[in-house]
Amino acid sequence: DRLAGDALPFGARATGAVEIYDALKTSRTYQEKMNPQIEVERMRDLVGTVLDPGVYRALEAVVSHRHALIFVDEGRK
Repeated sequence: DRLAGDALPFGARATGAVEIYDALKTSRTYQEKMNPQIEVERMRDLVGTVLDPGVYRALEAVVSHRHALIFVDEGRK
């Protein structure tokens, strides 16, 4: 749909960040599993192009504090 930036639904922006994070933390034949702090550092270069800055900051805060990140949809009961 040629959406970009804030026009992308928040769920899509969050899912994109999670997909990248998961790809970095999964051991591959060409890459060893990384620790969470290194994964987040590697993702920093993607902020503003592939990653939403706000989503990245939330992910970075959660990883650095080892907390759970929960998004609540207030429209659902």
